Amino acid sequence: MRRNHQVSPDPDSRVHSTFNKSGSIIIGLISPMIGGVLTALSDHLQKEFGVPVENMDLFRDVSFAFNRRRNQYSSPKILKKLKAISKGFEDKLLGIVDVDLYCPDYDFVFGEADAGSGVATLSLYRLKQDTADSRLVSSRIIKEATHEVGHLFNLGHCEDPKCVMSFSVGNLSQIDAKSASVCLPCKSFVHISKARTIAN
Repeated sequence: MRRNHQVSPDPDSRVHSTFNKSGSIIIGLISPMIGGVLTALSDHLQKEFGVPVENMDLFRDVSFAFNRRRNQYSSPKILKKLKAISKGFEDKLLGIVDVDLYCPDYDFVFGEADAGSGVATLSLYRLKQDTADSRLVSSRIIKEATHEVGHLFNLGHCEDPKCVMSFSVGNLSQIDAKSASVCLPCKSFVHISKARTIAN
């Protein structure tokens, strides 16, 4: 798997010390992203979490996860394949796809995170709906990517609708209304819990 662009930590980053500073965030490209969005996302994740961010080209074929009955792709099956990818013990891997994802008990999900394994999925598919505004789509991608990576740092869902960790319940308007940043209470308290899978 080829790794490329890396963003190093900003020494002036104001991220709270409770975030684990070892390891990197890896943006795993299962589907391609527009270069400008990828660069903006890398920069934002580095500033938000204070760890290096790098990009990795991953497998392109996700047909193994396709469910013909639902005409959607299984996020848990993609997560399972992401877990098999070699990475550092403290690295966080976000696999980005452009297909419609689902998981049990949800009609669809924007993404899913397995904090115990340090891997997550993010789908661009529904984030592009209902608009032709590329800046709005870019904003949604950055917010939901930050949300999933937040889960990988053991952050749970936040009750503050402005916090990027708030649960969007499949609602694009809720994504558009929240900020792209983790709120101060979430930054100061990382939930310590058993490894779990969180869908969004």
